[in-house]
Order: sequence, then structure tokens, then C-alpha cells
Amino acid sequence: MSEASNKSIADTIDRHQSHSFEQERTTRSHSDHASRNRQRRSSQRLILAVALAISIIILLLVSVYATIRISHLSQENSEMHGDVFKLKQELSLVAPELERSRKESAALIKGRLPHLRDLIADKVIAINEPPIKNIVFTVLNQNGNKRFEFKLVVENTKDTILHPEVRIFAFDRHGVQVGMAEISDHNGINPGESRSYSSVIDRFLDEEPIYFFASGRRGAKVNDQ
Repeated sequence: MSEASNKSIADTIDRHQSHSFEQERTTRSHSDHASRNRQRRSSQRLILAVALAISIIILLLVSVYATIRISHLSQENSEMHGDVFKLKQELSLVAPELERSRKESAALIKGRLPHLRDLIADKVIAINEPPIKNIVFTVLNQNGNKRFEFKLVVENTKDTILHPEVRIFAFDRHGVQVGMAEISDHNGINPGESRSYSSVIDRFLDEEPIYFFASGRRGAKVNDQ
């Protein structure tokens, strides 16, 4: 063969070998890429499986804790219901005795001070002892302290102008005076007229008023019309 023919054959062989090498490298590259993808998917599945297992374990632990806690709370609730039931039974036995003692104490106090009346809030209490017609007490809470306000209605049943002077005395459950208030009007009330006055009980003892006594002072000024 000629030298040119040999060179052509050599070039053909080189191109064939080069093409085969490229194909082999491409095949190897695809194989490596596929292998890496499989490894990545396998790792992801493993991570998901581990995460799922951890989640299931945590859920089981939470469920066990919740079950134990609910059981404990249920037991405490049952014990509390039992204690409340016992307290109600004890109160049902003690309440009549307390009520009887309260009535006896009130009877003794009113026997010693027969003019005392029960101080009841938000109720029109009829006095009907001229010049006092009625009175209404209101209890207000201010910064944890009770304030006893009242509205007093005075009526002039006389034929002359009345200058009322009224005193309100407040007593605790033992019959001890704990406060008072005074109403006076120098403008005068015409015969047949009524007038209301509002004020507050001035307490000088830190005890809650239970009874009261309202009275017009003997020194009230009465002028001829």
C-alpha cells in the first residue's frame, strides 16, 4: 500500500477509537449521574423515614403524657367534688345553727335598742315618723372600701314651714355605733311638700353597718308660715 492509503486507514482508526472513547465516557457519565441520583433519592428516603420515626415517637410520648395528665386531673377533680360535697353537708348542718344564732343576736340587739332597723341596700325603707318619710341606702365599692350612701325623703305634714334637721346613726351587728350622718335644710319646706336629700354615712369605725336609726332632732326649727 501507498503511504497515503496507510495514513487514511490510520486516521479512520483514530476517529473510530476517539468516537468509541467519547461514547464510553458519555455512557460512564450518564451511569455516574444515575448512580448519584439513586444515592440522593435513597438518602432522602432515609431522612424522611428517620424524621417520620422521630415524629411517631414524639407523638406517642405526648399521647402517653396527655393520658397520664388527664387521668391525674380526673382524679383531682373527683377528690375536689368529694371535698365540695363534704363541705356542703357540713354547711347544711351548721347553717341552721348560724341562722338561729344570728336571729337571737338580732333580737337581743333590737331588744336593747328597739328603734334599730335593718340596713338593707337598694330598698325603699319606710320610716313614716314625721318629718322622715322613707330612706334608700346604696352601697358602693371604692378601692376595696365600702361607701354607704343614702337618699332621704322628708315630708312636712305640719301647717308651718319646716326646717328639717335629721340624724342617721349606723350600727354594726353587735349594736355598736360605727357611723352617722346629719341632714339640715335652712331654706325650709312648705306645708304639704316633700324634699329628698342625699348624703353618705361617715364611718368612724371600720365595721360594716348592719342596722340604722333615723330621727329628727328635737331642736329642728319650725317657723310660722
